[in-house]
Amino acid sequence: MLKSSKIPEHFDAENTPALTLKKRSDTKSVSDLQKAVSGMTGFSDERRMVILGLLFLWHDHWTEAHKATDDYEGTPDSDLLHAMVHRREGDYGNSEYWLRSAGNHPLFEILGSRVEPLLLDDENLRRKILPNGKWDAKGFVRAIKEQPNHSLLKEIQAEEFRCFYEYLVG
Repeated sequence: MLKSSKIPEHFDAENTPALTLKKRSDTKSVSDLQKAVSGMTGFSDERRMVILGLLFLWHDHWTEAHKATDDYEGTPDSDLLHAMVHRREGDYGNSEYWLRSAGNHPLFEILGSRVEPLLLDDENLRRKILPNGKWDAKGFVRAIKEQPNHSLLKEIQAEEFRCFYEYLVG
């Protein structure tokens, strides 16, 4: 499905993005990410753009990630990415708006089961993020708003990125 197997390496487990727009010095360039995605085949233009936007956001290229959502507003994948972009910006109300637009995205079921083990030792966060065992994207936004430097929330965000990528490339 992919001409290039280099995409997963762009999600460096040792260098995960902050919950805010704090930039890291050792991220991949916009042009490197564009080249990596240009080698993908078998995907719609929209899917490729959302994948590219997700990579931009992982690598702290907020403006480019936001632009990647523009042409496909109103589609669940693009709207979910848009919510993630605004969440990292700290525009939590706008993030929740885009989550409403994204609806009950299929990623949420996948994500809930993947992050549940991470929350075993933090009942307070589990109640906010996984009420009744189901992913609550707005609860995640509120948790980040309350604790924008929480290391476990950062780890969960990294898992969100990886799960979204896996969902997109199926």
